[in-house]
Amino acid sequence: MAEKTFTLYKSLIMETVKNETHISARITKAANPNASELAFHEEAGDESYHESKLERDLFGAIDRLKSELSNYVAGSSVSSTISDDTIVIKLDLGDRINTGFLTPLADLFSKFIEDTMLMEWWTPINVDRMKIYMEHSLLDMQNIRNCFAKSAPSSSSKGYGEITAS
Repeated sequence: MAEKTFTLYKSLIMETVKNETHISARITKAANPNASELAFHEEAGDESYHESKLERDLFGAIDRLKSELSNYVAGSSVSSTISDDTIVIKLDLGDRINTGFLTPLADLFSKFIEDTMLMEWWTPINVDRMKIYMEHSLLDMQNIRNCFAKSAPSSSSKGYGEITAS
């Protein structure tokens, strides 16, 4: 069995989540100039409580990803570490993985984390938007499963992650 190390970039994940919420808040404010308060709560900015919630959501999304991945790795070998800007996920992979999809798999891990964080962000604010990101995270997980079932993922590679073999 080969251990693979996937390196994801926390700053890119956080930037994507903040950009998504920023755009939504700007649309809300443009549609109704009196909606400044709502727009403020929609946008994941640099305020300490926004950062704190995003950090909690990041850790929760990583835990969900690890939980799902535990169904596809040899034994129970899924681990992750988070440093200043990297999220390192190590997997002991059996022969169920299509090795041609290792790089897209790293990108799918990032996308799953982003969509799960956005789902959590919208849960107390706008249930309709939360449902959109819930559907996205379910599709992300299906694409991840496809990599293990030796099928092609339905999304293309974004280049947000790296893969190394040990």
